[in-house]
Amino acid sequence: MSDPVPGYRKIPTRHGDYFVSWEPRHVEHLLHSENLSPHDLRLQDSRQAHRLIRDLFLLGVREEGLADTRGEQCASRISGFARELLGLYSHRHAV
Repeated sequence: MSDPVPGYRKIPTRHGDYFVSWEPRHVEHLLHSENLSPHDLRLQDSRQAHRLIRDLFLLGVREEGLADTRGEQCASRISGFARELLGLYSHRHAV
């Protein structure tokens, strides 16, 4: 999954590819506005899946850290999405 523009990511889905600014609020908005679930993603191989899962977890931690600096507590939807994707991917590729 190559990044066509620095700071943006391509998210391949069954609805087509989405290009999103890799910032917590923009990714959160994409997940919510398009009602995306891990089942909607179209990942080519395990390397692409693991990279996306890792990057989503890191982005979720960043989102939670930003909320914490504002004195808010929130469970990151991005981290939840990454956990679901990890579970789905692990289940699909279990040997």
